Amino acid sequence: AHEPSGFTELIDEHGADICVYGHLHGQDIRTALTGPRGRTNYFLVSADAANFAPAELGIQVREP
Repeated sequence: AHEPSGFTELIDEHGADICVYGHLHGQDIRTALTGPRGRTNYFLVSADAANFAPAELGIQVREP
């Protein structure tokens, strides 16, 4: 389980369903937060984490 951080607390506070993020590389990818945490599903899409291919999120966008 991942410990809360300032980032995850902010995301939780605003009730995000998904968080798509990048800018983690190298060794940091191994311990990155991916998948569900609370109500938010996290997707790491930095190029090296996604094997330099487009990342398939498999989500449906809700109309506002």
